[in-house]
Amino acid sequence: MTIILSEDVTPDLEIKFRKILTICFGEIFRNKSYNHEIPKWRIYIEENNKIISYLALHEKEFLVDNVYYPYLGIAEVCTLPEYRKQGLAKLLLKEVDCIPEFNYILLIGNEQYYRSSGFYYPGNVFVSAIASIPKSNVMVKCLHEQKWFDNKIVLIDREF
Repeated sequence: MTIILSEDVTPDLEIKFRKILTICFGEIFRNKSYNHEIPKWRIYIEENNKIISYLALHEKEFLVDNVYYPYLGIAEVCTLPEYRKQGLAKLLLKEVDCIPEFNYILLIGNEQYYRSSGFYYPGNVFVSAIASIPKSNVMVKCLHEQKWFDNKIVLIDREF
């Protein structure tokens, strides 16, 4: 497993990343955040010179009671179809926990896939300060014994 900063990604590695993303997401990949905002980090598993499982991480901030908090936004988690059901994505998610300078991880996803890795729906994450309905598919995970907030959480910047 490898963690790499985007600034260290070679052109050949970028081609491999785009290949797995296109295979896993198809046409939807063109609308993913990857094409609008380069992730800060990429975590991946490579076998026989091809990327078989991949995860992108964005550095973001959310706002609670006029205080900004940094978090990691997980995007584009994928595993090639022939390698699924082997726990590879779970290994990538576990690796995210090891990045020490962040206390919170957020992702947009389905509870069926992420609950077993410690993520849950908090029900208080909003995409703007004036939104009246929380974003229902945002899942969170707290690290380093941090607790999640009871008050309204507002995501800053573009969603991951």
